[in-house]
Amino acid sequence: MTPPQEVSGFNPNSHDAMFAKILTRMDAQDQKLDAILEQATCTNGRVGHLERWRDDIKAKVAVVSAGSSGAVALSVYIINKILT
Repeated sequence: MTPPQEVSGFNPNSHDAMFAKILTRMDAQDQKLDAILEQATCTNGRVGHLERWRDDIKAKVAVVSAGSSGAVALSVYIINKILT
């Protein structure tokens, strides 16, 4: 038979206690990082949507600008032909 082991009190400065504390804090950080990742993914989706909308608006402005420039040029050409 083995002699009974003496149970010592909890030592908060023991290696096991420090490792347990570190692991607990790392688990909490993992949860926070998961939440941050989820929020960043949502934000990136919204930003991507806004960037596509901006590009679409820029393309439409370019088309309208080109069309109006063409209309002005055609009007000037017609007026010059009429006057000369």
